[in-house]
Amino acid sequence: MDKKKLNRIVIIGSLTVLVTIAVVLYFVISAENKLFKEKGVTVEATIIEKWEISRTSKRSANIDYYFKVAFFTDEKPEPKPQAEVAPDTTKSKVDIMIDKIFEDIDLTIGDYQTAECEVSGVKYTNNSVGSKVKITYLSDDPERIRIAE
Repeated sequence: MDKKKLNRIVIIGSLTVLVTIAVVLYFVISAENKLFKEKGVTVEATIIEKWEISRTSKRSANIDYYFKVAFFTDEKPEPKPQAEVAPDTTKSKVDIMIDKIFEDIDLTIGDYQTAECEVSGVKYTNNSVGSKVKITYLSDDPERIRIAE
């Protein structure tokens, strides 16, 4: 086999492998985006830790930036059935009004969670420990998060 033919085979094989990798990555990223769109819940979180990891090689140096955030899941309790209650004639109108106000207040919060995620250098620089950020987590796996755009 001559050298030109061998070079063509190597180039075509290399391009095929690169295109295949690109297509697989596209579908993996698309599936991940679809999952966050369907099952994602956006809440406010507090940055409780941040760090960077430097990776160097002979050719380049890369820095990856990370946040650890704390948040409460957005739990929506099932609505309570409204039972007919006979009016309490021993209470004053003010007490009845106060009771009505407190009936309408929902003090439930979700579960406390912490999670880690990689962030861009800009987000890392622009936020400090204690800063509030919007995150999106998966409703069935709250440890998988993304910083909301």
